[in-house]
Amino acid sequence: MRSEADHLGAVEAIAAAAYSDDWLAALRHLARAGGGWSAQLMGVNRYGGLQFNAVADIPADLTGEFESRGGSDPKINPRSKILAMPDYKVCSDHDLASAEELARNPFVQEFLLPNDAADMCLARMKPVDGTQFAIAVSRSRAQGPPEQSDRDCVKALLPHIQNAVRLRSTLDASGSALLVGAMGALKYAAFLVDTSHRVVSLTDEAETMVRKATIVTIRNRFLTAAHRASDAKLQTALSLACLKPGAAPGTQFSSVLFFDEDGHLNVADIAPLPASHSQLRFGAVAVVAFRQPKEAFPQIRTLQKTFELTEAELDIAQQLLSGRSTGAIAASRGASVETVRSQIKSIFRKVGVASRAEFMSRFVALAPSPQ
Repeated sequence: MRSEADHLGAVEAIAAAAYSDDWLAALRHLARAGGGWSAQLMGVNRYGGLQFNAVADIPADLTGEFESRGGSDPKINPRSKILAMPDYKVCSDHDLASAEELARNPFVQEFLLPNDAADMCLARMKPVDGTQFAIAVSRSRAQGPPEQSDRDCVKALLPHIQNAVRLRSTLDASGSALLVGAMGALKYAAFLVDTSHRVVSLTDEAETMVRKATIVTIRNRFLTAAHRASDAKLQTALSLACLKPGAAPGTQFSSVLFFDEDGHLNVADIAPLPASHSQLRFGAVAVVAFRQPKEAFPQIRTLQKTFELTEAELDIAQQLLSGRSTGAIAASRGASVETVRSQIKSIFRKVGVASRAEFMSRFVALAPSPQ
């Protein structure tokens, strides 16, 4: 039997989550209020990507399977249709899909039911900063569909959840503003991006870089490299850095090399922010910080002196690092593709590598650490 003390305990846990980021404790209270055994808080950004997915009392591998199967997509999981329902309308499975649809849906039959999520009590709340979010209380076969009293208890908590999520968004945004201010004071050209890779803030030096448009630019709020080959590497690095902490098997830190119109080398370091460990992941989750040409340009000469590259090999090395194809390098030098291939083999032999990826790693290792 749920009591007033249970409700007050849930309200306190939800309010505390905005500051402590301990949403699991709040969700356990929500599950109890809804008469279920687990609860979920899920957010989908304006581009349809899963921004956050906090679930109480579910093993991490099942949470990962939910995400990898596309559980936030209404076309895959009928329960995600809650994101299209009116704000604060509390629903169960049969408010979102017919019995026939549920019976033939692979996600329901292969994932939800075997994990004893036989029914749910769900609700969507008002979007925060463009992110749609909803809560769900899982109910076992033994618990059965939610009764009206379960719905009422959940509905009473929705305004508290809404306020806590909005406050967490404000706190995350404040942290991003402080970081940009600090990086700007250090004269970094730095861009902060959110989970959808949109630029949410940038330093004055980064604004200057964008205006020149010789290295990077911003299109529809997305950071884009001026050259296609470099952009492919930049987008791959951003995807890695914006993953949830622990989602990648190795490091989420990357470096991408760019050359400006004067041939000066720029190194962009792309990394997740400590704020990305926030469970709701509002605001910036990754940073792209450029080392200025005056810092990076001597690195090319270090490469030449260390490995005794000729001037021709140095030019080819720079073009390799910028991501240009063998054919493009040959065209720029007025040489045959066969000649350039031979020179690339010579460079790799001197440096002691066997591929472009190894060559880039060796080059980045020569870079001085940012001061």
